[in-house]
Amino acid sequence: MHKPTISSVIALALLGCGGGESGGGSQPAPLKYFTVDFLGTGTIQASDKNCQVFGYSPESSLGIKDTVVAYVTQPINTTSVQYEVFIHNANGGIVKHFTSIDLKVNRLRFTQSTIPEDGYLSFAYFQSSNRITDVTTFAKSVLPDSFAIHAEGNRNSCLTPSGANPQIKTVSGYIQRMSGTDLLSGFNTSHQNLDEITKNYAKDNPDNKAINFPSQQHPLLALNYETKNSRITSLKGFKFTPFSQRGVQGSPIVLDPVDWTNGEWTSPAPENFIIQNALLFVNGKKLLSNANYAYLWQPLSLDNGSFSYAASIGDENYYLYLKGRQVANGQPRYWGVQHVAQGTNNGVLNADNILDKFPEQPEIKIETCSHSENGQCITIDTGDLNAQQGIQRVLVSTKRQSNNDQSIRHVFYTPIKNSIPTLKFNRTNIDDKLNTNATTFVSLLSTNVKAVQEAFLYQHQTLYSANAADLSVDAIPLLKNIAAQQDQQDLLKRQPYTWVWLEQEAE
Repeated sequence: MHKPTISSVIALALLGCGGGESGGGSQPAPLKYFTVDFLGTGTIQASDKNCQVFGYSPESSLGIKDTVVAYVTQPINTTSVQYEVFIHNANGGIVKHFTSIDLKVNRLRFTQSTIPEDGYLSFAYFQSSNRITDVTTFAKSVLPDSFAIHAEGNRNSCLTPSGANPQIKTVSGYIQRMSGTDLLSGFNTSHQNLDEITKNYAKDNPDNKAINFPSQQHPLLALNYETKNSRITSLKGFKFTPFSQRGVQGSPIVLDPVDWTNGEWTSPAPENFIIQNALLFVNGKKLLSNANYAYLWQPLSLDNGSFSYAASIGDENYYLYLKGRQVANGQPRYWGVQHVAQGTNNGVLNADNILDKFPEQPEIKIETCSHSENGQCITIDTGDLNAQQGIQRVLVSTKRQSNNDQSIRHVFYTPIKNSIPTLKFNRTNIDDKLNTNATTFVSLLSTNVKAVQEAFLYQHQTLYSANAADLSVDAIPLLKNIAAQQDQQDLLKRQPYTWVWLEQEAE
């Protein structure tokens, strides 16, 4: 799931968030536009093609992964499948409808004022062959000014160049080992693969022996970890260093000792929250200006324990990363949780009260309401959260009341709100009330960091054989290449937020 800038011939970089166009002073404010690029995706096996990479397929039994690439396309328009775009008002009524005829283009551009305040922009696949409609809808206030979105269409040449992809190579470095035994020496990197943290560390490594590791050409964090029974217990020494200064034989990197290794780490109350992973990251920018990334500082115990602290990092540059789940207390559905807390307080890490503002047992319903042109709204229990405190993704999959053969799978991205109107689509077979017996899913992201809210829009894409039953995956996702995805994942390790999503006990 979690599954966050792009160099391309089209404007895939997010340039900011949408919204109003008003400005002060006597000069009229320049018009602001939304720019939408339509991209199809496909897989290739050859690794030498000059293509930007957007993802990888799961590894086959032969250890082979297909590469997912993207290409500029015009949205599909056949007798069985149509791709259309809608602008809706706050009540779900249609303001503007871009039909398949209007979309004989690979880019859509219109003034932001075309979408009413509190209005919506929707992208829809209408499939007559299986009578399924897939829709992804964005509230105006969460839209980036420019973005790319998935659209099936004629396949063209892939987006280039391959130079936009992460450039990773295996290099070597030398670290002067500090005193002690059972020490691991190694280099932590930006965008590090955390599945096998110790894979490229060397135990009790002599100063004149090289340590080999993969990295992009970004600054590095050289370090020594103390271990016990093959488990990392504390960080003993560290040094941020430019990529080009990795030490040489006879002149290894000399580490700085941490101030102490017994900083207090207080985990959430176990009766409310089960921790599945706990990591401490640091931003190295205070010590090395271009080390403005999230670097793994150390893995933490899953219950109360200790961590290593160095004042030179800066208290505000420590980030506690937790992943886990709400205690279900016998309920079939509960929150999965990803949480990042910024800073230390007098050398103490604290992650209590993570779920206080969230509803204990989330509910989503389709109910009659007066502020929808269809007469129905999707209501969400959002606890003590409001629109100023974050963003949400809501999915409803159901059938139409008067046409039980016609189903819709509708994803909404909006500010956190407890009611969303159902929408009209200029089609008599689906412009009808929804069956209230629906499959539902919600995820809430609580943060006031706009860049994190924007990254949230991209966390629900699977570009290879997406399983329609997977409620965490968008049928029509926003797209970014893998380099931009890595940048977003880096951001999600060094900004404060709490992200929750529905999970369900296996039957």
